[in-house]
Amino acid sequence: KNTARPCRSGWYERTIRTGPTMEGEHAAYVLRLLRNEDVSADLREKSLYCLWTDYGNTWYRSVVEKCDPASGTASLYYEGTQEREEASLFTLIRDGEVAFKEVRRGAEYVPVAGEILVTDDVKIDECEKGGS
Repeated sequence: KNTARPCRSGWYERTIRTGPTMEGEHAAYVLRLLRNEDVSADLREKSLYCLWTDYGNTWYRSVVEKCDPASGTASLYYEGTQEREEASLFTLIRDGEVAFKEVRRGAEYVPVAGEILVTDDVKIDECEKGGS
């Protein structure tokens, strides 16, 4: 369970439902829940979104600094607060509290199992150092 503070520089709700892609098409954003098979050394330096139920069910952006695939643990860095968290990815995966943010083609995209469509009702804090 995540217990750190939200971003010191102020959290905000991300309300982007869709946006144009470079080709002029529209895209939908989803939070694609991590799966056990995603846990690998390749996660290093990737952005993960962790659900913090203690802070209004908000997804907070972190960067993976280290990942130990054998134990399923990772060192996550939250740029907004400059805090680090040692997390059990397997526990977060089991609880549906860790995801990648990905783009899907089409403004009317319908999410599949393991995806959460980013809508006005989904709070995401993407603050970075010096962010909003």
